[in-house]
Amino acid sequence: MLIFFASLLVCLLVILSFSTYLALSSRRWPKTKGRVISVTINKKKTKSSGSAVVYCQPLISYEYAVGGRQFTSTRLDSRLMAYDKESDAISVANLFAEGCEVDVFYHPFFPSIACLRAGLYGKWVYITLYFFGLLPLISITIFSGVSIV
Repeated sequence: MLIFFASLLVCLLVILSFSTYLALSSRRWPKTKGRVISVTINKKKTKSSGSAVVYCQPLISYEYAVGGRQFTSTRLDSRLMAYDKESDAISVANLFAEGCEVDVFYHPFFPSIACLRAGLYGKWVYITLYFFGLLPLISITIFSGVSIV
C-alpha cells in the first residue's frame, strides 16, 4: 500500500513539475503568427458530493507554422482551463474570434507544444507553491510516521 501511495505521489509531482516547467519557460519561447480556426465552449457534467456540477472549458483551436511545418493546437496557456460558471468561459472565448490573427508561443525544441498566453496565470501560481511547499512536507510526515502537530 505504501508503494502505491509513493508511486501516486511521484506521478503527481512529475505532472505538476512538467506543467510548471511549461508555464515558466513559455515566457521565453519564440513567437509566431497563427490563425484562430474555431472557438467553442465544451461543457462537461460531473457528480460532486451527490450533485451534478457543470464545468465549461473554452476551446480555441488555432493553426500556426514553424520552420515550414503546420501545427494545430487548442492550448490557451500552460494549464487546462475549466470554469464552473459558463459566463467565465464565454468571456475568455470572446477574446478570440474565428479567423483572427494571434500570437502563438511555441516550445523551441518541440514546436507542436504551443500556447496563446505565456507564463503563469491566476490561482495556478498559488496552487503550484502549495503543492511544492506543503505536499512534500505532508508526504514526508506520513511516510516517516513523525507527527507535525
